Amino acid sequence: MLLIADDLGNFYVPSLDINTIDSNGGMIPGKGYYVFIHGDNEVSFDYDFNAPFLAKSNPEHLDELYYFDPVETGISIPIKVNFDVNFELSNYTEFGLFIDNNIAGNFKITNFDHNYESKIWLDNNSYSMQDIFNETLIGSLLSNIKIRAKLKDSDQVVNIDFSLNENTRFPIIEVGKDNGNRDIFENISYNISDAYPNPFNPKTNVDYSIMEDGEVKITIFDVNGNMVLEKPNTFLQAGSYKFTWDAGDMPSGIYFLAININDNILSSKLILMK
Repeated sequence: MLLIADDLGNFYVPSLDINTIDSNGGMIPGKGYYVFIHGDNEVSFDYDFNAPFLAKSNPEHLDELYYFDPVETGISIPIKVNFDVNFELSNYTEFGLFIDNNIAGNFKITNFDHNYESKIWLDNNSYSMQDIFNETLIGSLLSNIKIRAKLKDSDQVVNIDFSLNENTRFPIIEVGKDNGNRDIFENISYNISDAYPNPFNPKTNVDYSIMEDGEVKITIFDVNGNMVLEKPNTFLQAGSYKFTWDAGDMPSGIYFLAININDNILSSKLILMK
């Protein structure tokens, strides 16, 4: 027998046709549930919902309403943001957390509290709940995080300097004193496609584009963080490119592709199935 319960006392027991969870709004992506299994028989559970995929933000269109509006995909990493007491929060209205130029989290300034909690929402087309416990993967994602903020009484979006404390179970962002030297966000984008085919055997492709000339380095890691491929730095002109990986000599498993373009890291999850 399978029983699923939430923290409000609602239950879902498929074998007894009891479901008070659905009558109170249904199961919600990202929320935790208790699962109880009784008996020796194998139990399969299939719930009919489709969590939204992470929307790719377009930095060419800084729409004031939607630019800092992440899609809550159901897979997230909790993150804490601490501001220095001398940081002038009153100069800003909202902060956005970006990975690979895609909006992944945000929080609004409401009471000028210098400590905020937020989430980094992950693309659920590429990541699973198990991935949030993969320290190598999370470290790779957070190494490319950027913070941008909306200036109050202005349409400008600015970059925010910060440091990342990774010596805790979940990351903490420390933002220092606001010195007034605001780096206006420049619209220089680097884009990467999802791998195709994916899963694959033995070859897969990834398209990427750069809007300015620069150095490009490509590396691939296995799920344990071991580097399995490193391409030497190559100087490329602005344009669109395709990278093809032949994994014929690699075992089945999950791999992570990282493309470093002018110190901006784009990543993609690769699934090799033989």
